Amino acid sequence: MNEPGDGPTIDIPTAADAAAVGPVHLQAWLDTHVNIERGITAEWIMHNLAFVAEPSGTEHRQGVFAQQKEDPARVLYRVVHLGGEVVGFLHGERQEADVSLEAIYVRKDLHGSGLGSRLMRVFDEWAGAVPARLEVMTYNDRALRFYARHGFTATGESLIWKDIVPVMVMERPAKD
Repeated sequence: MNEPGDGPTIDIPTAADAAAVGPVHLQAWLDTHVNIERGITAEWIMHNLAFVAEPSGTEHRQGVFAQQKEDPARVLYRVVHLGGEVVGFLHGERQEADVSLEAIYVRKDLHGSGLGSRLMRVFDEWAGAVPARLEVMTYNDRALRFYARHGFTATGESLIWKDIVPVMVMERPAKD
């Protein structure tokens, strides 16, 4: 953990971090995924995602943290601490033939700071030389550019999450 005034650190989460990640996750959605034209309002997000900041979300993350501790080759989870608080996180999971980038979020005031790229380097190191996949909202231009800079391209696969959120699949080939 770091002291106030220090730069952000990327750490293996502790049990205490499980509750702190939820509000960061929810706020990231509110900051980046509202799309009034598509009906994805702050109210819609609160109705459909508030659970991530509730005790059930904390319990789920505690389970993921335990899986990482048990099998770090299969599950990756990191939290970003700044001034004693959680300001971002990263989650990856390994399948048989590839890895999935499940989530990468940093607090909005840290966008453009290079912190997302630092998290992606942690993911890359963990992932190794296998292909990587992720899902991203089709209208999240900032994320699309970020993932493209890190070698991901659209696969042509898409889905609609919760009957309203347009999502596309991106992948990156195995690294040499």
